[in-house]
Amino acid sequence: MWPGVASPPPTAGGRLIGESRDEPALTDTSGESHASENHRSNTHGPGRGRHRTGGAQAAGAAPQTPAASDDARIPAKYLNQKLAWVDCTPDGSVQCALMKAPLDWNHAATSPSIDIAVSKSLPAGSHGTRLIMGNPGGPGAPGLGMAPMLAAQWGARDDLAVGFDVRGTGASANLSCEGAPAFTGDVRNTRQSAYDKVAAVAKAQQAACRKASGALLDYVTTDQTVKDMNLIRAFLRYPTTDYVGYSGGTWLGAYYQKYFPTHVGRFVLDSNADFTKPWNITFGAQPQSFQRRFVKDFQPWAATYGDLFQLGSTPAAVNAFYEKLRRDLVRKPLVISEGGQTLTIDGNTFDNAIVGTLYSKTYFPLLAVFLRIVRDEWDDSQEGGRVTLPADVAALVHKTSQVDGANRPLSVDAFPSTFTAITCNDWAWPGKQPFADARTRQLGAAYPLVGYSYNRNACFYWKRPPVTLQVPDGKGIGTTLMVQSEHDPATNASLAIDAHAHYPGSVLIYVKKEGDHGIYASGNKCVDTKVNRFLATGVAPDGDKTCFGLPLPDPTKRSETVSIQEQLDAWTALIHF
Repeated sequence: MWPGVASPPPTAGGRLIGESRDEPALTDTSGESHASENHRSNTHGPGRGRHRTGGAQAAGAAPQTPAASDDARIPAKYLNQKLAWVDCTPDGSVQCALMKAPLDWNHAATSPSIDIAVSKSLPAGSHGTRLIMGNPGGPGAPGLGMAPMLAAQWGARDDLAVGFDVRGTGASANLSCEGAPAFTGDVRNTRQSAYDKVAAVAKAQQAACRKASGALLDYVTTDQTVKDMNLIRAFLRYPTTDYVGYSGGTWLGAYYQKYFPTHVGRFVLDSNADFTKPWNITFGAQPQSFQRRFVKDFQPWAATYGDLFQLGSTPAAVNAFYEKLRRDLVRKPLVISEGGQTLTIDGNTFDNAIVGTLYSKTYFPLLAVFLRIVRDEWDDSQEGGRVTLPADVAALVHKTSQVDGANRPLSVDAFPSTFTAITCNDWAWPGKQPFADARTRQLGAAYPLVGYSYNRNACFYWKRPPVTLQVPDGKGIGTTLMVQSEHDPATNASLAIDAHAHYPGSVLIYVKKEGDHGIYASGNKCVDTKVNRFLATGVAPDGDKTCFGLPLPDPTKRSETVSIQEQLDAWTALIHF
């Protein structure tokens, strides 16, 4: 659920955001047992220097509890494999390795193996007393950058922080849908002849994915991925794992809790899918939440700075500016040739660029500049003028032009292909073309920014492998800490509220007057204090809590706020593996 928006490395005063360790003294009152020995070997440890790995007592020293029997079901060749850890950041603070896992965990003893890329980082002075894993969402986004990001948080100051690229993406075994036909035509064309073409393209996706990816396509599922996670935990010899998951990572975390309840530590789920329902519920709620973010948050903000951006002095005027410009781009797309690249901005690309900037308020100034510049360049192009874009705006357009349909990416690269496989393999989607078309017309009329792309989705026609997921129910796992912003565009707040209501033991931190997607570790002290205390001590808030969001940016001043996506982009850029 994260768009691929280019952004500079987040810095403030010469350091990466998130490195601050200004924290109160904490006492662990959880009563949970901790690891009793540290491992420095190449097999289980990060390697050399101060970044040693803390682990639990060797598996097998304990009696065969349900938790121990989970580990016993992992074939020895995976549990006892030797990994070649290498420094994968310039400063040596992160180590990476390829871990072997079964292609099919449900026939692990006889299955061929695939590679899962794993990263780990131990904060300076840490004993690695606990294990914390993280996932950035997507689903299908590469996650090696989660290790250094989590290691920088004081709530994980004594933990071994681990990230991983889920199967299908990043440095793990890759999926591809190369050769899949592209959706064409404006998404707002609701004629049935246009929708018949959309359906034909959607139906053709799986065959292209199968041809490019082979057998792996059927095994990129949540059912398989949570078992990869459990292998990482068991291999590192920790009895439990803590966890921070954003967006689609909330889904993955909740399913891990269901599949491996005896290995669950302190779980934080931030910007929530409704993991108690099928995927189509989460994506069906996106059109309303994206439209709300655009209309209720961005447009009034842009109108406040009407003299600066010249988009309009009222929210209605800003919306009219957008609609007029979109109509012009549909009638005559803006073609930009620069630096050997040709970028075409039509109505769909225009909307995708807007969608990509709504995940964080830090992108609002870029979005305003984008709208103003595209308007000016389109007008100039009618008079034969040379069309140019500033570097950051061009990067935004180039990224989003690779995605056809908001959050429905289907392309040759691994992340979008993994997104497709997970969302289509996990659960059956309702109906076929008549349902998809009717629902798209309904959503589009109410929420045009994203609603008209709803039927551009292969999942309506996907032939699923025999996957039966165990639905998360919150039983037997203690407290789950959920974080949710009120105007989150990608995971509608209604999803978190519904999942919370159906998840016994969950505690919800609800962030009012906020619309960012991904809240923890992005500078909200109210949220960060509560989450860090939970991660560090096991003490959760005594019931649901309300925090308030950070203010929208003042475009005349430099912002010190850095979104989760920007942080992950920066950490990931430092990793070379």
